[in-house]
Formats: sequence, structure tokens, C-alpha cells
Amino acid sequence: MKRSTYDMSLDVLQIMDKVSIPSKIMFAANMSWNRFMMIIAELKAVGLVEEKVLRRANNPVGPGRRCSYLSLERVSWRTMRIQRRYALTDKGRKVLSLIKTLNELTKGLGIIAIIQRRTLS
Repeated sequence: MKRSTYDMSLDVLQIMDKVSIPSKIMFAANMSWNRFMMIIAELKAVGLVEEKVLRRANNPVGPGRRCSYLSLERVSWRTMRIQRRYALTDKGRKVLSLIKTLNELTKGLGIIAIIQRRTLS
């Protein structure tokens, strides 16, 4: 059965409550990178998710070697690495808690089973 965009967005929000690294969120939600980026863009537009951009300098000596100093002259835009992290905003946390509460209430009443039967027929 295919997941709806709502279900995928809910999965991303639930995972993002614990994890902030984009690739880990994507793999945990079991979706492609393109689909993940579309959902993130929608969640950012609504204000449920914020993006943090971290800039780190790559090792100027090379991979696997340690550098005891890192002069600012050697750090250029070519040696900078950009890392993105995603976090829930306060609004995102509120929406996630409301959805969890709503799911618990509807499961208790059996409304979900009725809705699913109607959509499948």
C-alpha cells in the first residue's frame, strides 16, 4: 500500500524529533532523497521545521592526517564543508503532539478502521 504525503510528512516529523542529520532522517523514513527534500521544503514553508547550516573547514593536510594548526589563510571556500541539520520548531512540536493525541483518540474509538475501510472500497 502506498503511503500518502501526509503519512510521509508525519514519519519525517516523528524521526526529526530524535535525529537531525538529513541522510539518517531519510533512511529512517524509508524514502528517496528527492521525495525527502520535497517534504522538507513543504515543512519549512509551513514553519514546522528549521534548517541549520554549519560550516566546517576540511583538513588542509589531507584525509587521515592530522593538522596541528589551521591558519585562516589556508581556509578558502574550496576547503569549507557545508553541513545541514534539521530541527523541529516549537510549532512543529505542538503539531506533532496534537497529531499523536488525535491518533490515540481515534484508535480508541475505532474511527481509523472505519475510514480505512471506506477508502479501500
